[in-house]
Amino acid sequence: MLSSNRQLKKLGEICKFQNGFTFKSELFREKGEPILRISNIQNNGFSDDKLVFFDVNDYDNLDNYIVYPGELVIAMSGATTGKLAINNKNKNYYLNQRVGKFIFKEDVTKKYCHYFLGTKIEENLHKSSGSAIPNLSTKQILEIQIPFPPLEEQKKIVAYLDELNATISKLKSEYRSQLAMLDEMRNSSLDLAFGGSREREREREHTT
Repeated sequence: MLSSNRQLKKLGEICKFQNGFTFKSELFREKGEPILRISNIQNNGFSDDKLVFFDVNDYDNLDNYIVYPGELVIAMSGATTGKLAINNKNKNYYLNQRVGKFIFKEDVTKKYCHYFLGTKIEENLHKSSGSAIPNLSTKQILEIQIPFPPLEEQKKIVAYLDELNATISKLKSEYRSQLAMLDEMRNSSLDLAFGGSREREREREHTT
């Protein structure tokens, strides 16, 4: 699908990379500015489950650590190393340690890089498998080579993959619905075949 005039570039040539800040756990608050921790990176987006906060008056100049809507981040250690997500919320977060964000140049589609990096991170994890907990370094990330077609082609590839993912999600949903329907048909058939004995047995189980 990529054209013949694509270039191979290292990520370090098309973006900068910002590592997270070491927030002090004793200064976590129940409200204030949200801190994006590794546990909040879920399902290609941000989850506010178990979100922690900080007071801006507790620190000086954290502007570099802000994750704006639409920005791409990556988990750099722990069980979810390599997990990628785009800020899908209409608010800013602040990068916690071992979470990094990509700052792309203008001729880069973030979602194109998101799709591609999802295929390359696993390869880099193998290189760091000597440690008990997989880790990704800034150097490893910025050394990754990426096919770099013109901006318009990046957009076409993203549109194609978005449509493909939507089709897959729809098929999965239909498959689950069909399985549920077949399971219900099976149970009804068994109840009919055995004169309702299964239903009476279930009622006895609920009353004991």
